[in-house]
Amino acid sequence: MLVEVGRFLFAYEAYILRSRLVAEGLFATVVHDQHPQVAWHFALALGGVKVLALEEELDRVREVLARGKRGDFTRELEAAFGDLDDLRCPVCGSREHVDTRSPVDVIMAIAALLVAFVSPYGRTAISVKPAGRGGGATMGRSPCRRDALAVRARGP
Repeated sequence: MLVEVGRFLFAYEAYILRSRLVAEGLFATVVHDQHPQVAWHFALALGGVKVLALEEELDRVREVLARGKRGDFTRELEAAFGDLDDLRCPVCGSREHVDTRSPVDVIMAIAALLVAFVSPYGRTAISVKPAGRGGGATMGRSPCRRDALAVRARGP
């Protein structure tokens, strides 16, 4: 049986815990992770994003959670990568961080806006079959082009 082992407001927090549990060889899954993306105000009302684990493994899950609160995982990362607060480029060692947009990103964003506002695909025409030819008004294409033109000429 699955039991709740964590509850979070954001899905990425739940997935971090799930990833740690899976890395420790435990089964864990995340539920209700789409609520914050669709309707964030419902996410809190529904109890947030939940991490579930097997009831049989609950003691080991609690042990992993306790190790995390003690800072064991942070110490492991510092041993592997050095000071975590000293942000440096892994290639050149620079501490200068600049967020830039490539020209391709800018061009693609402008193209997407143009397609969204200029696209003819948003316009649709509805044609109606005459009542005398098999069944009254229906949505869709008329079998006769003349009927469709007559409906368009009369207007809505």
